[in-house]
Amino acid sequence: MIYRRGDALQVLVDITTPAGASSGLSATSAIRCGNLFTLHEKFILRKIVALSTVLMLQVDDGLRTALELP
Repeated sequence: MIYRRGDALQVLVDITTPAGASSGLSATSAIRCGNLFTLHEKFILRKIVALSTVLMLQVDDGLRTALELP
């Protein structure tokens, strides 16, 4: 996946930053907030990362934009 700077529907998790390093990801990644789908909880085997409050606020903004919420 290609990260596009300034794309309101993507959040960059850069592992060289304190917020990215604390996530537990092994590589810099992008979260695509405009590509949503659901899974039944029986398919979720374990939690692999945890995002900081700063990153989750960015994800919240991306989801608000994707879903056209105020």
